[in-house]
Amino acid sequence: EFEITGGSDFAGFPMKKGVKGFGRKKVLLSKGVGFSGKTRWKKKKKGLRVKKTVCGETIYPKITQINLKILKEGSEALGEEAPKEEAPKAEEKKEAPKPEPKKEEKPAEEKK
Repeated sequence: EFEITGGSDFAGFPMKKGVKGFGRKKVLLSKGVGFSGKTRWKKKKKGLRVKKTVCGETIYPKITQINLKILKEGSEALGEEAPKEEAPKAEEKKEAPKPEPKKEEKPAEEKK
């Protein structure tokens, strides 16, 4: 079992819990996902609130990254590739001899 913890869309905007619907929305943030707390001059101010663009919490086709947390592990480990079965090798086909290109012959000239 998995729990969805977040994600981002094709342009890199983060998904935010509490924002209903899908697509991008401008939200007034004071902390949390999508907010660094810094102004243009890289200084943190107390009580700073900034309008930021975030995605809604609904997954839709333009979401490119989904972050998950594993709640219950299954019998098979994640990240391991399934063992590949080697197919029996078919008998090697013999190469057919290439036909030689036909030489063009000039038509015989008639003597007068």
